[in-house]
Amino acid sequence: MRLELGGDCDVAFIEFFKLIDTFPMKLKRQKLLRLSRVVDNYSDVLFLWHPKTRQIAYYDVEHEVLADIAPFEDFIANVAMYVQKVVDGEYNPID
Repeated sequence: MRLELGGDCDVAFIEFFKLIDTFPMKLKRQKLLRLSRVVDNYSDVLFLWHPKTRQIAYYDVEHEVLADIAPFEDFIANVAMYVQKVVDGEYNPID
């Protein structure tokens, strides 16, 4: 699935894995499910499902930052806004 963002967002698209292709990850002692395959020109950004907090999260591989973004319904309702906040570094990391 490819989601085109457009508008004022610095990220043009996100490609997600099919549900059966998603895979579990463990980062900073947190169990997560990787959802994104490709995030435009941001190869170091991964979008994840964080089951403990029941939110969409992201992980910045280069800076080793893991942060919750929003509940799934809120994220899907305004993807471009949340993705732009990720790019701008507006979320507090999970320790």
